[in-house]
Amino acid sequence: MNNVFRVYTSAVPCYAPGPAGSRWNAITTIQRPSGKVIAELVAPIEHEVPDGPTAHRDASIGAVLYGLRVAKQLKARNVIVYSDSAPAVEALNRNAPPSRSNAALYLQVKALAHSFASARFHLSPYPAMSDAPVMAAGC
Repeated sequence: MNNVFRVYTSAVPCYAPGPAGSRWNAITTIQRPSGKVIAELVAPIEHEVPDGPTAHRDASIGAVLYGLRVAKQLKARNVIVYSDSAPAVEALNRNAPPSRSNAALYLQVKALAHSFASARFHLSPYPAMSDAPVMAAGC
């Protein structure tokens, strides 16, 4: 793949008072093919993430969706998306089924991924953003 944008994502819980279920923030860093970081963003995950054993995976898939949307706005054609959630990457690579609670979110990610010339999902070899909790502290 030529001209690959790298999208690093992480989901961090935000324990502020709010509606049922935890609120989560998406932490996203995007690199141009040259390696230059062009975006470092923190945004609330738009989709409701119910509390439970799949909460982190569901939130991580929401963070991937946010990262893909930003990459699309930056006119990326080829992307490699890194997540620090192994279960999310396994689901996105179809090695594990999505949970019932995030099936619609999973389908949105897959549809957006198909709008790129090429999109791949990988587990980051190290925490993509070691300062993610610090970045999300402003919940």
